Amino acid sequence: MIVGILSNKKSYLPEIIAYKNYFIENNIKVKISDQELSLKNCDIIIIFCGFFLKKKLKNKFYIHDYSSLSTPPLCKVKDLIKKHFNYKPDLRIFNSKLIKNLMNYNDKVPCVIRSQGVLKNFFQKRPKKFSYDFLYTGSIEARKGLEKIFFKYLKLGFSILVIGNVSNSYKMRFSNFAKIKFLGPKKYIQIHKYYKICKHGLNYIPDEFPYNAQYSTKFLEYSASKLNIISNKTVFMKEISKKYKIKNVYDEDIHTAQDLKNAQFQHINMLNYQWNVVLQKSGILKKLCVE
Repeated sequence: MIVGILSNKKSYLPEIIAYKNYFIENNIKVKISDQELSLKNCDIIIIFCGFFLKKKLKNKFYIHDYSSLSTPPLCKVKDLIKKHFNYKPDLRIFNSKLIKNLMNYNDKVPCVIRSQGVLKNFFQKRPKKFSYDFLYTGSIEARKGLEKIFFKYLKLGFSILVIGNVSNSYKMRFSNFAKIKFLGPKKYIQIHKYYKICKHGLNYIPDEFPYNAQYSTKFLEYSASKLNIISNKTVFMKEISKKYKIKNVYDEDIHTAQDLKNAQFQHINMLNYQWNVVLQKSGILKKLCVE
């Protein structure tokens, strides 16, 4: 059996590496390509759902993976189009019950639910000294309000390491500050190295649907690396606090350097979020009749 995974250069998809590792560990061959036709020798094809109106290959077992809901603008319209115009796969995978319920398919296609996971690379020991006070990874210029947060911590005297795509004009806004470094994008399999050299993780999520209602991959990766996490207040973070009985540290409550020093950080047990555990629990191998 060969599993083909259709990659997408536009999207941040750690799931591709997770699926690849998991299937190989279970003696299943894997091929990854951004061209569906190049997966013609595969028996199973996993597609991360954008818009797919028809199958390009015949006699394949197609899986549609809904890793997240569509993003603004018109996010609900986009998801409605996906629901009614994407072709019917043989199996659907949903990142959460929330996504399954909101997509609300009423056909007889079987499905599995798997939560977001974290690669083993992120489970690492913390050093005693750090190169940076803060780390931020992910979307930057599209995050309204993030720039203001950067300025706040820089003015308080803290250093920030930023990983992700950013324009030169955006960088120039911080030209008066020596303590912020924009590294640009980094390969996902290497990014954990930068987590290790930072003391705190900035977990900024836009407080709008669907961002504030979905799993924050950033939060899970920060947690696995045991960064001290500072988040903005969102539905997701309130649910995390309730589920794990911890008190989050929120950016809205940090006004001075002393506030940060006094903050009491708590960490959650992340072992159940390792990708191999997440995928095993999902039962995907049983659905593929290879277990």
